[in-house]
Amino acid sequence: MTLLCWFLGGYLVGCLLMNLYWRFSNQAAAFAFCISVYENAAWTISADDLFWHLLQRDLFLLSGLFLADLFSWGSIMACTVVCVGGCLLGLLTSGILLEEGVYWWLRGILWMLPCFLCSGTVLAKELLHVWKGTYRLQRQRRPAAKQLLPFIGHVFLVICLAAVACRVESIILMAFLAKK
Repeated sequence: MTLLCWFLGGYLVGCLLMNLYWRFSNQAAAFAFCISVYENAAWTISADDLFWHLLQRDLFLLSGLFLADLFSWGSIMACTVVCVGGCLLGLLTSGILLEEGVYWWLRGILWMLPCFLCSGTVLAKELLHVWKGTYRLQRQRRPAAKQLLPFIGHVFLVICLAAVACRVESIILMAFLAKK
């Protein structure tokens, strides 16, 4: 529940920042701020290229979370990732809504939906592990290798799940592109 509150707080901050930018910037700067999802913007990418870009994105986030899961400051990292993610989503959705209107805002949300359903579930589960400190190294008499073996198995499993989720996400997004 705490992570959800951090995400919603970041989302609201992102919406507020975009609205303040929109209100107090001049019109030329506001029109130059194009972060919209356009209809023909992603037609040139292949399914394999999209898969590798999505996998690279997820592995970048997961590597930071894996590292944070080992140490006591991992919960701070989890809150930071969730808050920044919410802020970026708030900026993006508010920018689309203010620049393009409700139709493109809904299309942008539908375009992001496979990300939340596929890769988002893997990242959310790992964020929850980091928040709880599941694999945090303890100062005990047993060797660190015995502490790290379950963690290495967990890392391998999560990377495999992330690869499968990225493949499914790329297939769904390519199906959306093929319909147009």
